[in-house]
Amino acid sequence: MPDLSEIAKFVPGDFRYGITLLSAFVLGILLLFLPELSQFTKTTVIPSLAIYTIGNALIGHIQILLTASANTKERASGGTPRGINESHLKKIIITYIIWLLLYMSYLAWRANA
Repeated sequence: MPDLSEIAKFVPGDFRYGITLLSAFVLGILLLFLPELSQFTKTTVIPSLAIYTIGNALIGHIQILLTASANTKERASGGTPRGINESHLKKIIITYIIWLLLYMSYLAWRANA
């Protein structure tokens, strides 16, 4: 079983989980300063950021599954694996954008409520 340092070498080269790692990092920093944060941040921003992070991880995982499936099909037909096709990549990017807009809309709605 590889140790964590061997796994960490692949993270910079594979940005599929980059957004998830960034939001998890921000969530961790917020949790470090939890007692000093405002009530809005404690009750709204932190739980919604946790859900946003989980959603990002799910979208990234779906992207990896699509890539693995496309590569497997290419190998089975004797071709060279090239990852997911352009239309699937566009759908994944649009899904990330919609997810971010939903997160921002929720925060704006809660801030005005």
